[in-house]
Amino acid sequence: MDARVESGRIGRREPLFNVPACVSLSIGVLIAIHLAYWTFGESFDDQVIVKLAFLPARLTAFLSPQSVDALVSRAAGDSAALEKLHALAPFQIENGLKPWTLLTYALLHGSWTHLGLNCIWLLAFGAPVARRIGAARFFALSAGGAVAAALAQWAVDPLGAAPLIGASGSVSALMGACSRFMFMPGGVLRGTPGEPPPAPLPPLRALARDRRALLFVGIWAALNFIFGADAVEMGLSDAPVAWVAHVGGFAFGLLALGAFERPRASSAA
Repeated sequence: MDARVESGRIGRREPLFNVPACVSLSIGVLIAIHLAYWTFGESFDDQVIVKLAFLPARLTAFLSPQSVDALVSRAAGDSAALEKLHALAPFQIENGLKPWTLLTYALLHGSWTHLGLNCIWLLAFGAPVARRIGAARFFALSAGGAVAAALAQWAVDPLGAAPLIGASGSVSALMGACSRFMFMPGGVLRGTPGEPPPAPLPPLRALARDRRALLFVGIWAALNFIFGADAVEMGLSDAPVAWVAHVGGFAFGLLALGAFERPRASSAA
């Protein structure tokens, strides 16, 4: 008898690539946007950055206009302040917050290398998270990671004039979320979209006792800092990498995954 026949049923073959549709859709959208962004040229590029990238100083100008006024006052005798004002001028930060940029920046990438790296990590860590929590929660977690990453960057550089772009914050959130369950038995190897997770999410204190999880978080933090500091020198980016934003996204995914877990059916008494 065929070895695939078990208990009177024919066992299903696992597909070679079992990627949740929401992850494939996310990667497809990012590629399509960058293709359009790359095709239309430099003038289009500048307009998109101004309208859709997240700029820390824009949020500061909305929450604390006096901080921008102080920067203007210093510009008369401070060349660094004057240079920052020149960099901020195209963004017209006095014209409003543009709150959508807390999300839309994550759809833009500075190069095909930047996009490719994010898509690889999105595939690797987004797939197990999507299988565990479902498509709607996957998108909500990714969006929350993008916002958390932007706010982290703003917190360390509130008058920053360098626009933030890239899905790295969202991808970091998925990495942080995955670290909560990836070392459980079958944590990243089992599960298909629509099925309940294989086991309850362990509490954070259990994660703190798991050497494999701690090693993963430690290696991620070290690589994030090293590549963030030297990405330009290594040819991985044309601009400095906002590694603090990555930390903000990772922390969000790590701490908030429990809020995105699918409800479990109660056991009968």
